[in-house]
Amino acid sequence: MAWKAECNRRSWYCIFGWDATSWFSEYSYNEWRRSLTPAQIRKLEEYERKQKEKREKDLENAFAAIPLLVSFIPMLMDTGGNCGSQSSTLIIRGLALDEVHFGDFFRVVFKEFQISIIVGIVLATANGLRIFIEYHNSGLAIVIALSLIVTVTLSKIIGCTLPLFAKKIGLDPALMASPLITTLVDTCSIIVYFNIATTIFKI
Repeated sequence: MAWKAECNRRSWYCIFGWDATSWFSEYSYNEWRRSLTPAQIRKLEEYERKQKEKREKDLENAFAAIPLLVSFIPMLMDTGGNCGSQSSTLIIRGLALDEVHFGDFFRVVFKEFQISIIVGIVLATANGLRIFIEYHNSGLAIVIALSLIVTVTLSKIIGCTLPLFAKKIGLDPALMASPLITTLVDTCSIIVYFNIATTIFKI
């Protein structure tokens, strides 16, 4: 059944389970290799060996970084939850005092976006430098720094928009307080974190 599903998924170039593109690529490569001189083949083999070693080294570094990646999850989740809760609290207070209205939506979002970029860059710089100094791993430092910037930005935007939407549809904005926002932000931060990590470490 797995074979049939794969055939259906790639039906435009897979005929009766025969992967035409893979076969053609391998055939073309073999034909091209046979046309090379012995000296060129040696250079090609050396290049392929170095590329294989590089891939293996990258994979080893990625697996070595996984325990460290997991250890930073609480920090990211707490940071996002705190930023989202702070933003939602300010908006809920503004709505209660009639200082903020749904018509101010874009102004509020833009202001929170500006603040989140500043806060995110400060946190990313501080934590990125600390991680690089402590672990001597530039990849890990970049992952944490980028994740902090994106997490803080997302959490502040979510925190300021949910109370406004709640007010618009006639719900109590206080319903969008800490528990709901923290749950949403935690989910988003984990997705962002591991997407950035898999991209940089090529896991």
